[in-house]
Amino acid sequence: MPPTPAGRAAPPPSPYRRDLDGLRGIAIALVVLFHVYVGRVSGGVDVFLLLSGLFFLGSQIRNADRPHRSINPWWSIWRTARRLLPGLLTVLAATAALVLWRVPSMRTIDNARQLAASVLYFQNWELAAQARDYRAAGADSSPLQHLWSMSVQGQFYLGAILLVSLVGWIVRGRNRRRAGARPWTTAAAMTPILAAVTIASFGYAWWLHGVDQPLNYYSTWSRLWELGLGALLGLVIARVRPPRRLAAAAAALGVTMIAVTGLLADGAYHFPGPLTLFPLTGAALVVASRGRGGMVSAALGSRVATWFGDIAYALYLWHWPLLIIAVRESGREAPTAALGTAVVAVSVALAWATHRFIERPLMQRGTRPDRGDRVLAAAWAGLRARRGSRLRAVAAVALLLIAGSLVSAEEVQRHRIRAARVAVLDPTAYPGARVVTEGAAAPAGVPYRPAPDLADSMWPQPAWEGCLTRRADDPEAIYTVKRDIGDGTEPCVYGDPAGARTMLLVGASHSEQWFPPLHAIAREEGFRLIPVLRPGCPVSLQPGSGEVCDRWSQAVVDYIAETTPDLVVTTASRPGSARHDFTPEGYLRFWDALRAIGVPFLAIRDTPWFVDARGEKLRPTECVADGGDPDACGAAADWLLTPFNPAEEFIGAYPGSTTVDFTDVLCPDGWCPAVLGNIFVYRDDNHLTDDIAASLTPEFRRRVAPVLRAIADGGR
Repeated sequence: MPPTPAGRAAPPPSPYRRDLDGLRGIAIALVVLFHVYVGRVSGGVDVFLLLSGLFFLGSQIRNADRPHRSINPWWSIWRTARRLLPGLLTVLAATAALVLWRVPSMRTIDNARQLAASVLYFQNWELAAQARDYRAAGADSSPLQHLWSMSVQGQFYLGAILLVSLVGWIVRGRNRRRAGARPWTTAAAMTPILAAVTIASFGYAWWLHGVDQPLNYYSTWSRLWELGLGALLGLVIARVRPPRRLAAAAAALGVTMIAVTGLLADGAYHFPGPLTLFPLTGAALVVASRGRGGMVSAALGSRVATWFGDIAYALYLWHWPLLIIAVRESGREAPTAALGTAVVAVSVALAWATHRFIERPLMQRGTRPDRGDRVLAAAWAGLRARRGSRLRAVAAVALLLIAGSLVSAEEVQRHRIRAARVAVLDPTAYPGARVVTEGAAAPAGVPYRPAPDLADSMWPQPAWEGCLTRRADDPEAIYTVKRDIGDGTEPCVYGDPAGARTMLLVGASHSEQWFPPLHAIAREEGFRLIPVLRPGCPVSLQPGSGEVCDRWSQAVVDYIAETTPDLVVTTASRPGSARHDFTPEGYLRFWDALRAIGVPFLAIRDTPWFVDARGEKLRPTECVADGGDPDACGAAADWLLTPFNPAEEFIGAYPGSTTVDFTDVLCPDGWCPAVLGNIFVYRDDNHLTDDIAASLTPEFRRRVAPVLRAIADGGR
């Protein structure tokens, strides 16, 4: 570790920088304004990360370089937790309560998992695992998506505390052993470490930007350089005092660069890659001005700017979940200016209240302990003697209970879903599609099933058992074992496992949704049913679906050629514009490949994708859950689909293959309702619920069983 020059102590702390408090407020204000009104990532969070590195790591290093201060990491961890957790847990609890009260469709496993990830500070990795691209505010956005940055900060804070404590302990030990020699300082020792980490992280972010930008956006390793750069600035700028004119120019240019970043580019597609240097250079110029930037520094240090700096953390926490929930409640896909303005006003008010009544009272107010202080004994004595301490202890217990409840939300939701999945609906009370196919009566006064808040998470059995290739898996991977049950090696064989014939269910979730009736009929007809599925990737041999789906589609063809099943079941169409669905060229090329292999196929016309006149998604089940009429929450068939199955035009070219269309069942009399026979038809805007698909089994049998029997009888 490099020594400092002989006799030179660590640089004294600079005067408090109120202008940087204001810059922090401006950065978060830009985040909010761009989220609400522009639908872009502004770069404000990146500036906030840089300032976090500057403030936090600087204070840790200064403390370590004061020989009389304790460098026990627990005190810093405790102080940081008291600063961050009360506001975070308050907002998470309020968001969960709002979702439970108003937005049943948001009570998903993914969102429940994100609650736990946010509490435990790994939300950035959870979003990456869920393949949640950071996107503009919309009805499909997660209300917790913005907390990726809090997780990155929390991980950095913990790592920084432990690293500085370790380095400080080594430095102090060396100085004690070599009294009289040139003393080392933690600041000098940390400088090359920070430089190496910052450069390595920046290089990784630059590389990953061209390989996997969604992961790059969330990755801790890609973001470290922004925090590290802030910490390096704190170590270097303390030794610089620019002339006032130069400082004024630097501050003005820096604020301008930060303000215009979001207008020049959308950070979701570029940060934390090399373009991030633009807003961070702006922030560095403001830091380098040392508060001597004339009117700009005065404006940043004003009461208004620093007030926003005080509430910046709480404002960031509140604005996004309020915005997303408000958008969902409005029935729109994106916020209007009026709605956004209301959200901003409410967010600012709640941020002030959170800071005033929750954050400030629960902050650690005591100074850092000296070496040898009995911190725990003093805290216990204060707890027994002071009423305020007892109130804070009660608040801490309440926050722990909230945290425990939030962390357990996923398991609670999974228990409800498991119970709903194994429940058998009474066919008299829940005839489902049989009200159309058999004229069955649907009794009144029966609650619709599945429960609206469970519908979107009640995926078909293959998904629950891990019998599919996930988005993050290798592009050419095909999984045919049940990865999520038992020891992960049980084959994914449904229908009749001992059957003499085999059918493959291939494609994406719109193939998977037909699993319940296929499973039942395959079992009856002696067919083994093997799913070959990947969400988001219908099998298409026309390049343009994205590299992953293109490569996976070819891998499916290779798998079929190798295994030569007796039948392939796939989808026959895709949605186009309003009033139009079609059979893509890539599907026809896939069918050509099947014909060349000698495998017949069953192509099922896709279900409607609900959209309104503006092209925005409609969610029939959510509409009913919010008090809408089951019929009115549907849509006209001729608005969603062409009048005929588009695959009929082509199927004659493929002997032994056939196509089926259940639009007449799902959209009787030309109308596609939200509910059939007391069962919700759709779990979102375009997928069938498992329960409605199961109720289609008798009709599926009538239309599909003859195809299977012809194959079993050698009709190929």
